[in-house]
Amino acid sequence: HVIAQNSSFYSVALAKETSPKNLAIGVFDSGIGGLTVLDAIINADYYNAANEPNVDSEKDFCNEQFIYFADQANMPYSNYIEEGKTELLREHILKDALFLLNNKYHSSPGSEEINTDKPGVKAIVIACNTATAYGKPQVEELCKIIGFKGKVIGVIDAGCKGTLDMIGENENATIAVLATPATVASGAYINTLNKLKKDQKGEIAVIQQGGKGLHESIDNKPEFIG
Repeated sequence: HVIAQNSSFYSVALAKETSPKNLAIGVFDSGIGGLTVLDAIINADYYNAANEPNVDSEKDFCNEQFIYFADQANMPYSNYIEEGKTELLREHILKDALFLLNNKYHSSPGSEEINTDKPGVKAIVIACNTATAYGKPQVEELCKIIGFKGKVIGVIDAGCKGTLDMIGENENATIAVLATPATVASGAYINTLNKLKKDQKGEIAVIQQGGKGLHESIDNKPEFIG
């Protein structure tokens, strides 16, 4: 649909810049919680100027530009799963990705004019557990269809890798996951950890807790703040 309907705001119109230097790293979440992920990316210092794994007090992405999108109009995403509206949630997730991929935007909420000078992106970071669990394969499929060759990174994969890196090869550990009820129900963290922990010789247990209402409270929804 987005390929055929050129009049749609969501139709594919990838930004014309082809040089990676002119492209941003796109990050999206259903709210402001993903800003913690963006902060971690901006302040990451794992490599030196020679791209060797060595801290050098210079941020790894200091020369990059970022676009952060928070879909607060449709948050919280977990509730769509709880209400049996998975396909509607995936539509929202795909629209989030299309916004980052396209060069289109409105300069203000009430503006009908569509601007077309937004930088494109060379990578998409899904900084939302629920969106990663239920929509990452669809975003990857979308990127394949439209010919986007950049990376799609989900916070669940990155979070699991980072957690296992902190655990010794022979160490026994318990990993606690606090996420939205929908993310917990998906089993995405358990499945990903089980897939990645093959080299761990120690016993690793995973416990999960769904935080009903926590996401909304973080995004300052008064009805969820007690």
